[in-house]
Amino acid sequence: MDRLAPLLASPEGEADYELAFSRDTKGRPVIEGRVDAVLKLVCQRCLETLDLTVAGRIALTVVTGVGEARAEGESDTEHLLLEEQTLSPRDLVEEELLLNIPAVPRHDECRVQKEWPAADAGGEDDIGTANPFEALAALRDKNRNN
Repeated sequence: MDRLAPLLASPEGEADYELAFSRDTKGRPVIEGRVDAVLKLVCQRCLETLDLTVAGRIALTVVTGVGEARAEGESDTEHLLLEEQTLSPRDLVEEELLLNIPAVPRHDECRVQKEWPAADAGGEDDIGTANPFEALAALRDKNRNN
C-alpha cells in the first residue's frame, strides 16, 4: 500500500477486511464492508511507536458522474466516482485505513506528557513567564528606553 506505508512506523502488519458487492434499486454497484487493523504509527509527542486500532466501515455507491451524485441527495452510503473502469479491493482498504489515521497521531497519555505536564496544560513554562510575549514586550520596552 504505497500511500499508507510512509505514514507507518513499521510497514509490517495485516489488515482484516470483508467486502460485499451488490446493486441498489437503480442498478448501480454498491460496496459494503469493514476493515480492521492495528497500525503502527509514530506518536508526535514522544516519537515512540503508537498502536492505532482501526475498525472502519465501508458503504459506497458507485456513480458515473458528479451530477448523479448530486441528484441522489441523502443516502446511507457515500458516493464513489471511479476514474477507471476497474476498482481494486486493495485501494478501498487502503483508503479506509488512511481515512482513520488522525492528522497528529499521539498517545492518550505518553511519557512526555507525564514529564512536562505544564506544556499541555497551558500552565507556566520553565522560565516562569505565564505569557511568552511578556519577555518580548520587556525587550521592546528596554530598547525604546535606550
